[in-house]
Parts: sequence; structure tokens; C-alpha cells
Amino acid sequence: MFLCILWLRACVEYLNHRISMTHSHG
Repeated sequence: MFLCILWLRACVEYLNHRISMTHSHG
């Protein structure tokens, strides 16, 4: 369960980073 939470957090951070980059470029 704990590993699942860590995986979800990592996924959210990765998506946020990509969104921030795209917004910065746009």
C-alpha cells in the first residue's frame, strides 16, 4: 500500500513537472 502511494506521488510530480514546462514554453 505504501509503495502504491509513493508511486502515485511520483507520477503526480512527473505530470506537474511536464505541465509546468509546457506552460513555461507556451
